Amino acid sequence: MKKTTTGKKGCVRVNVKLAMGADQTASRKTLSAMPGVLNVIQTFPDETDQELASLCLLEVEPSQIKSSLRELRAMPGVEYAEEAAPRKLIRSVVDNNA
Repeated sequence: MKKTTTGKKGCVRVNVKLAMGADQTASRKTLSAMPGVLNVIQTFPDETDQELASLCLLEVEPSQIKSSLRELRAMPGVEYAEEAAPRKLIRSVVDNNA
């Protein structure tokens, strides 16, 4: 499996839920071997709940996103795969003198 550092610039993030009953370790290895997949991150690595433990975040090369999503959605061991919504942190400034 590839490194599990997060925040690669220039990648597209994909939320993936592995199918219940699928071999989670083997499924993550299969995901990491897909063309264009830069990183596979288990969202909740220490979770004992099977639903939460089956969630992954993939970092995919932008040029491969359409074919990766198509391939992921066709895999029997994947319940769903969707591009993650872009997020940004907005901080408000509090004026303590007001």
